[in-house]
Amino acid sequence: MDRNVLNLSFEVANTSAKRMQVLKFLKQHFFLDEPIVEASKLYEDEQGLKELENYTKALIDDDLSLIVSDLTSKEIAGVAVISVKYKNQTKSVQKIKSKKFERVAKFLEHLENEAKTFQRIDNLEKAISLDMLSVNPNYRGKGLAKIMIEKVINFAKEKGFKLIRIDCTSLFSTKAALNLGFESVYRIKYAEYKDDGEIVFKINENHPHQEANAMLQIINV
Repeated sequence: MDRNVLNLSFEVANTSAKRMQVLKFLKQHFFLDEPIVEASKLYEDEQGLKELENYTKALIDDDLSLIVSDLTSKEIAGVAVISVKYKNQTKSVQKIKSKKFERVAKFLEHLENEAKTFQRIDNLEKAISLDMLSVNPNYRGKGLAKIMIEKVINFAKEKGFKLIRIDCTSLFSTKAALNLGFESVYRIKYAEYKDDGEIVFKINENHPHQEANAMLQIINV
């Protein structure tokens, strides 16, 4: 089978079964090798992984996430977790027991705050957020991340959204977003991010993923 010629289908994860497919895929291909999960050693913390799963479920429950399947092999080639962020959104209060996950959650909140999403356009009330993007290892290096981001952009345009946000925690997602017209409005090197004076993400200097970028693209304006 030649996976260089992709025969893809796209479907929205808007049923219980499809939401479970997305979560199962992320647990297999995203949770363990995502840069901030890896660097924080969250994978060593059973409670932390459970809380990461609950955090992800809440995002998937927006019923906007995307499943990309290879019609030839019948495999899921990738998933994109998509949600809507609102200007005056009340954050759900979740009791976090895992110190490692608490630090990851605080970092993601830091990126969101520094992006200043709702200050970018006057009277902006909501925005599309691409929260997680994961590609099956069998399909990496074939431009699938770019294809999925393009799908998100087209969806946002069709629905009349004016802004899309992505928090890119890897070099690969950052490059894909930049190539599609996103702007990095905030970046921070992992070696410089501290919580209570302690470096949270310990990444070797030769590791390809050295920083996180809060990315935005204004559309329909």
